[in-house]
Amino acid sequence: MNLAISARAAVRASAVVALGAVITGCTPFASGRPPEYVPEAVGIVRERELLRQDLRYELTDGRVLIVPLDAHFIGRQPAEDDLILAGSQPDRWVMHIRLIPPQPNVNPAGCYQLFGTARATATHVYQIVNDSGTDVEIVFPKAPNWSDIGFLGESDRLRGERTCINDKGEAFERH
Repeated sequence: MNLAISARAAVRASAVVALGAVITGCTPFASGRPPEYVPEAVGIVRERELLRQDLRYELTDGRVLIVPLDAHFIGRQPAEDDLILAGSQPDRWVMHIRLIPPQPNVNPAGCYQLFGTARATATHVYQIVNDSGTDVEIVFPKAPNWSDIGFLGESDRLRGERTCINDKGEAFERH
C-alpha cells in the first residue's frame, strides 16, 4: 500500500474531522486547538527497510507502506512491532505507538499507549501528542468496547493520563 492516499479516503477523513467539529461545536481550525491528524492507514510493523529515498514498512497483515523520507515523522520512525499510523492531512505524516506489556489493574492486553490530554465526542477520541515541542491532535475512532473514567467538569476533556489504542487504530480505554 502506497501512502499516496486516494481522493475517496481523503474525503472520508475530512468528513470525520467535519463531523467531530459539528459534534463539539467548533470548526476544525478553531483558535487554540492543535492541528488534527486522522490516520488513513494503521497496522503493526513486521519489518522495516530503507529503499533509497523511502522507508518500506511491511505490516503483519501483509500490506506494505512506502513512506518518503521527507514525510513528517511524529516522534521517531516506527520500528518492528510498533503500531504505525499514517495519513496525508494536514501534510504527509507517520507516527508510531509502542505496545505496553499488560499488567493487572494497570495496563490491559493489546494496549498501544499514549500519554497526555485527550478529549472525546460520542464517536472519537482526540489525543494530544507532543511533536518536537508542538502539540498535534491525533483522531481515533472509539472501539465498541470503549471505557473511560469520565470527563473533567462540563468539558469534553477526559479524565486520566493514558489512552490505549488497539491494533486497528481504535481507542479502547482511557485511564
